[in-house]
Formats: sequence, structure tokens, C-alpha cells
Amino acid sequence: MAQTNVLASITDVTILDSNSSRKSADVFNDSAATLYILCQNATSSTTKCSCIVPPGGFYEPPFGYSGVLKGIWSSADGGYARVTEN
Repeated sequence: MAQTNVLASITDVTILDSNSSRKSADVFNDSAATLYILCQNATSSTTKCSCIVPPGGFYEPPFGYSGVLKGIWSSADGGYARVTEN
């Protein structure tokens, strides 16, 4: 199990790198801003996203998804995406 923290940003960031050995992952948005996650290796935005994670929300990528997760927040408030990968 690996745990990482990704600082909230108003520019596109990588939340989780691609990993063919990944069994599961989860992302907790501890920011006060909304997190927009994109399940592909492209530039995320508030209009180009796979899911929207509200403040205090939780996201699990689809079972078996081993690709990259990209993200962007509605504001950079000093919060984090708390990521766990198994």
C-alpha cells in the first residue's frame, strides 16, 4: 500500500501515475475546493473530467483501472488529495 498527498492546484496535476500492478486506489479530497478528476493521460480541466469530487468527498477509480489520474481544483486553498494505492 502506498499513500501520497497531492497539493490542491488550479493547474492540471497528476494525482496518480499509471501502474499496471495497481489492484485498487482511492482519493479523498480534503480541500475546501471541488476536485475534478480525469481518468486519462490528458490535461484535466473543470469541463474535461471523468468525475467531480466535492470537498470532503471520496473517489475510487473503476475496478481494474491502472492508468493515470489527472486533476484540477476549483481553487488552490492549501488542501490535498489524499491518495492510497494498493
